[in-house]
Amino acid sequence: MSKKVSRREYKYKATRRLNYRLLTAEDEALHRQLYSDAEVMRFVGTPWTKERISSAFKEVLALTQQKEFNRRITAIVERSSKQVVGISSIRIIDSKKRIAEVGSMLTTPAQTKGYALEYSKTLIDHAFKYRPIDRLHAQVGVGNTAVEGLVTSLGFKPGPEFPAKDGFLAGKTWVLTRGTWKRRRLARTRRVKAKKQPKAKK
Repeated sequence: MSKKVSRREYKYKATRRLNYRLLTAEDEALHRQLYSDAEVMRFVGTPWTKERISSAFKEVLALTQQKEFNRRITAIVERSSKQVVGISSIRIIDSKKRIAEVGSMLTTPAQTKGYALEYSKTLIDHAFKYRPIDRLHAQVGVGNTAVEGLVTSLGFKPGPEFPAKDGFLAGKTWVLTRGTWKRRRLARTRRVKAKKQPKAKK
């Protein structure tokens, strides 16, 4: 039997408005809310049945609790209300090539608050720092221009298209490499340092 994951090993750094933690059994209601909401699922696929949601939750919860890293589901918590407003997933899809797939879902009210960029930067940083990953894939459903804009701003590049399958919509895979992310982080750090430097007196 696999040992359960140590919470200390997977401590996520809080951001200005959000906290992050691993999925727990108490998050089943949120999981049900997200996957049964037609608006949330608009660019994902057909809303799931109660049976499918229940089965999927048990599976991802078990994987999240395993010591061996294969898949992790992170709960996204709004600091002001202490409410869980979404989930983010990362799973290994090719261990030899060190490729993982990422994805996230927010409740409908949280989608208008600009949280996606905030948590994406933090969780991508964490993935490349602590996981055996060199490349991240994000699948974006056809017509989801908002998420296409998000992944573009994060440095993802468009990759191959994928077909509709098992109730999920067709779309395109977007790709981000460790090297690209490292260069973008370095550039951001330099810009921040430059802004902090006092201006020379004339």
